[in-house]
Amino acid sequence: MTMILRGQKCGYDEDCPEIQQEQGGGPLIITGYRPGAEYTAENEITVEFPAAGAPELASLNIPDFNAYRQRMCPGPGDMFRVQTLSRYGNEDGLADAYINGDPPPSAERLSGWGTKLDAYHVAGITYRNLHVVDGLLSDNLRMQFEWAYAFNSAHHMDIRIVDVAEIPAVRALPRLGDFWVLNDTHVALCRYDTDGRPLGHAAVEFSMANAYWAAADMAWQLSTPFATWWAAHPRYHRATQRAA
Repeated sequence: MTMILRGQKCGYDEDCPEIQQEQGGGPLIITGYRPGAEYTAENEITVEFPAAGAPELASLNIPDFNAYRQRMCPGPGDMFRVQTLSRYGNEDGLADAYINGDPPPSAERLSGWGTKLDAYHVAGITYRNLHVVDGLLSDNLRMQFEWAYAFNSAHHMDIRIVDVAEIPAVRALPRLGDFWVLNDTHVALCRYDTDGRPLGHAAVEFSMANAYWAAADMAWQLSTPFATWWAAHPRYHRATQRAA
């Protein structure tokens, strides 16, 4: 069974369903709660939905995302990534190092990524990243903010943060999960397993892409530049927490 959408909090008092599909195809297996019922095991139900009814969910139809991104946004242009998860499993090792007080990755280790970000800037490509959070940051996100986002910002990535606990107007955005918007036109969903490890990408049907773009654009207008947001939330800084 392959996880397509992991169950997660959609808003203040409701959960998203969990969507899975058998490897090799078949119907979507959707698990959620009866409408209006309490979120208990007794009220959990599972139904099957034809995969053809949601093609962008049923198929990881972008085999090589880097090639797809280069084709849809060769430059100049706009690459816009929306992130909504509180944990990314492929970063757990770095999160452990961060919590243990280890030094951040060396400049030598990060030089290749920094060179790539600089090349996007030279090519006229604006690389934007919006992270949607909900209240307290996880240790994984604290590491990502303090180590990765600080580095990325220094290499021309335009990063902003929006907290649904502070800006209720964007509380529905986590329902969409992580996705990319390329040149305000092409949308690709990012899929993760239950541990937050990437599974692949799926292109959204053109008729639905505008809805993703509109949601992302609205959240961007309500968000705060990363440096400003991080400076205003010193309680998440590693030095502050270790001193407490």
